[in-house]
Amino acid sequence: MKITGLSRFQQKVLEKYLAKENYIGDFTIKFNDLISLRRMNSYWYGGNVVDILYKGYTFHIEATGDVRAWLIRNHTDKELCYVKDKNNAGSFAHEMFPYFRSDKVLNKILEGEHPLYYLAIENNNWWECFVTDAQDNFHDLMWVLSDDDIFSAIDEVLGSLDETIKYTEGDAA
Repeated sequence: MKITGLSRFQQKVLEKYLAKENYIGDFTIKFNDLISLRRMNSYWYGGNVVDILYKGYTFHIEATGDVRAWLIRNHTDKELCYVKDKNNAGSFAHEMFPYFRSDKVLNKILEGEHPLYYLAIENNNWWECFVTDAQDNFHDLMWVLSDDDIFSAIDEVLGSLDETIKYTEGDAA
């Protein structure tokens, strides 16, 4: 396993996270965007965040969706911030960062447990995987990954590399 695009500390955290699965094979995990271990949720990102290279295939993990969110102050219902994050631009992070900076706080806000804010959300982001094969053919699998955390999304894709290759080869024939 080779990891690029993360700090040494972040690499160690990812390696420890993935160690429980004991993945076999020669693959590279390439981060295309700067990530923070405090911000792993897909809301913070847009577009192609991670590529996994394996057997000539590239598995693209992308933050996909159109986030529309209003940050509202509890008790006064005053709108503090509005985000219209279309085209996978990742502007949610830019707009909301002055108000809160971590998944821990984001989750409290989303669960209605934050003392100052709540989010009214219309649409959202999610992690999705697409594949480019060895002949540079793009396969739009519409593979929605089951977790909001980027390391969990990577784990899910790594667990299905060979199965997905077999599917795309059968699909292409």
